[in-house]
Amino acid sequence: MHGTQLNQELGRIEQEITALNNLATNRYRLQHKVSEAITNPASNRNYYTKLLESIDKAAASGKKNSLRVD
Repeated sequence: MHGTQLNQELGRIEQEITALNNLATNRYRLQHKVSEAITNPASNRNYYTKLLESIDKAAASGKKNSLRVD
């Protein structure tokens, strides 16, 4: 990789790290309050809870493709 390409790649990686840190610290949830009707839809009240559990499980196991929400 040349200097310009490397700098662009490093910039992209830094943006991704910042976004992941913001998600991990619930920054967006704290800044933008969402109603319970959105986070717990009547059609599938546990969807987001299961999704977060699946993400946590995948992160703990180190697997990138093990997300499942049944």
